[in-house]
Amino acid sequence: HLDKSLKAQFKYSDKLNAKYTVVIGDDELANDTATLKNMKTSEQTTIKLSELVDELKKRL
Repeated sequence: HLDKSLKAQFKYSDKLNAKYTVVIGDDELANDTATLKNMKTSEQTTIKLSELVDELKKRL
């Protein structure tokens, strides 16, 4: 989905009833982080890439 805007990708995630969306863009890669967005509450959390899998396991 690299050819779609971030807004369009969030809309698509919502359409799929995704609980969370993970954003890893250029800024995140430069900082070894990911942004985890709760699709129900719109809360966004920045986490280290090394902690991403464990964090998703806890939340799901």
